[in-house]
Amino acid sequence: MQQNKPKLLFVTYSLAVGGTERVLVNLLDKIKDDYEIEIAILINKTDMLGSVPKGIKVTPLFDDTQINAITMVKIWSYSRNPKWIQKLYQEKLQGDYDVEIAFSDWGGCPSFVAFSPNERAKKVAWLHFDAKVFDFTVYGLIPFERTMQLFDQIVGVSNTAEESARELFPSLSEKLSTIHNLMRVEDIVMKAKNEPNPFQETTDTLNILAVGRMYPQKGFERLIQAHRKLIDQGYRYHLHFVGEGIEEKPLKLAVKTAGLDAHTTFWGVQKNPYKFMHNADLFVLSSRYEGLPTVCIEAFLCGTPIVSTEVAGIYEIFKKYNVGYITENSTDGVYTGLKYALDHPEEWEMWKQTVQAYAWHNDVILDEIHLLFHH
Repeated sequence: MQQNKPKLLFVTYSLAVGGTERVLVNLLDKIKDDYEIEIAILINKTDMLGSVPKGIKVTPLFDDTQINAITMVKIWSYSRNPKWIQKLYQEKLQGDYDVEIAFSDWGGCPSFVAFSPNERAKKVAWLHFDAKVFDFTVYGLIPFERTMQLFDQIVGVSNTAEESARELFPSLSEKLSTIHNLMRVEDIVMKAKNEPNPFQETTDTLNILAVGRMYPQKGFERLIQAHRKLIDQGYRYHLHFVGEGIEEKPLKLAVKTAGLDAHTTFWGVQKNPYKFMHNADLFVLSSRYEGLPTVCIEAFLCGTPIVSTEVAGIYEIFKKYNVGYITENSTDGVYTGLKYALDHPEEWEMWKQTVQAYAWHNDVILDEIHLLFHH
């Protein structure tokens, strides 16, 4: 390895399967040859370790392998104690990094970079959520604005993420900018098309897909409420879920209780979600909040139109493409959006034709990232 490569430390919550983790892996894949990179994870949950490019060291800061109340309290306790963080840093990490990046923005993660004893490093933080919807102080249990003032630059993944942080935290204004997420476009397209259709048993009906971690943020319970209402009204389609999480059992119970088993399938975590996206007729995002819903970009790259709640970054993803429908961010909005799509099949065909031309320009984003990491 060349000795003159800048050394980067990424600090993130875990390598569990999730949107932020996929964004990190995409970023690492594009920059791996230009930097010497290490990842520090707070929780030793490494489902996505196999996707991390070879040669990148992954260091767990804690031995805990599950994200639960006990581990979260432990991390929150550390995040409010700079001396504990500095001791942990000196025990676990090399400490001679040129740039240290807090890639996760919740659960106290920024504190582990903000209070790093490495004074020579440039400190960068990522914001993946809309601060007007996602209360960083509550979910991180840290004095958010005061902690973020210790960073040199703060990156919002969408214009909305940047502007909401600027409005709520005026003291951070000069540090804020927007850099969209990098996408593994070629890899997504290849994986989407090179495996069999997983919907063989339901090809005689419309297949609607939702993908994501089963947490309250994703609003899957209101998607199921809308699903029940539509099936009761005589609409016929099949709803598929890919993902897992703390709400998986309650969601499955809600489906069973509503008598929706024949119209719903839970696939769990999938190594290749793109074959599901490519073969679905419609992708649905029911999230309460996002920063930039990368999963929607992935669906577009797989050639599938979407119905999405109005979340941060969604208009930036659509750009000028007429590739789906944006609906009000509420339970009624999820129902209305799906009903609109089901009632207007002619628009589905138009969306599907338009989405074939969808593009995501990594080159511009990559230039912005290299400039950011210039020390």
